[in-house]
Amino acid sequence: MNVTLPCILLTSANGISVDMTILILLICGILSNLFMIGVGYFASQKESSIIKGVYMLNCSGYNIGNLH
Repeated sequence: MNVTLPCILLTSANGISVDMTILILLICGILSNLFMIGVGYFASQKESSIIKGVYMLNCSGYNIGNLH
């Protein structure tokens, strides 16, 4: 069985009613990720652009290794 994360998200979102609480949580999540990307950027100021990208991805929580 081959299941992908977008498939799981789409099937689990069936029947969800969108209200203000969900929108506030969505905005908080986006802002916190943007903040952490900035932290990764400033933490790697003197590094190469490849290392800077790794810092930014790992600080924001988009590390694919966490999905085991």
